Amino acid sequence: MMVQAVSISCTSIQKLTSEIGMGIRDCYSIARSIMETALNVAYILASDIEVARRANRHAVQKSFRDLDRSGQVASWRFTLRANLDFEGEKKDEALAEALAEFSDAKGREVRDWTTDNIDARVRSIEKISNRAALYFAGAIMTIYRHSSEILHGTNFGVRFFWTGGMRVPRTKQDAEFNFLSSHFTTVFTSVIFSVRGLLEIIYKRFDLQDMTQALELFDKDFNDYFENSYLHLQPPAVSQ
Repeated sequence: MMVQAVSISCTSIQKLTSEIGMGIRDCYSIARSIMETALNVAYILASDIEVARRANRHAVQKSFRDLDRSGQVASWRFTLRANLDFEGEKKDEALAEALAEFSDAKGREVRDWTTDNIDARVRSIEKISNRAALYFAGAIMTIYRHSSEILHGTNFGVRFFWTGGMRVPRTKQDAEFNFLSSHFTTVFTSVIFSVRGLLEIIYKRFDLQDMTQALELFDKDFNDYFENSYLHLQPPAVSQ
């Protein structure tokens, strides 16, 4: 399911980038999701089976907590409760253990499914495949910083989208060049690195020699694009 989630988001980016336009802005958050999901799959595959089991226990107890949630935002207290009878689930021993595992000493939910941060996860992947770890490191450096700013709605995130850095577009052609040279290239590179890293760890983990030729073709296509297209991008000519 997690690999399929990556595929679904790649399709979303493909649809949003069918033409050069402002839809590329939302691709930052989707590309970030692709990177995070692919990284987590690779981390699980590169780790002991207990990591996968912990991920499942985390998902089960979090799904159960969603049936009856309460919290406070500013001055308002909210309760969200499913219109279902889930008394039977409360008696499930495995669920009870999962709930206990992801609760702190005061009974509050422990939200993170792993104690390893993103750097530690890449290091775990590196033990299985240095190449896969390198791809993920590239994806993180490409997308993490600016996707965070865009997702959090900061002034910098908005300015970055419109300018690609410091230069304010003066014409429609300038804006389209910014979308292509800065945003599309950033999103595209991050997605390629994320997917390629995931494929590499699958290839290594399960010794799938049949994938060798496909991966070589994948790399060739990306290198061809980079050398023959990206390196030759030119800004619009300045009218006199």
